[in-house]
Amino acid sequence: MAIIYFELKSLVSKDLVRIICMKIDIELQG
Repeated sequence: MAIIYFELKSLVSKDLVRIICMKIDIELQG
């Protein structure tokens, strides 16, 4: 169970990093 939770957390953090990068790209272009 702990392993599944850890993988979920890493997936979420990857999504967060992707969203932040997208926002930075938009701000740089804007």
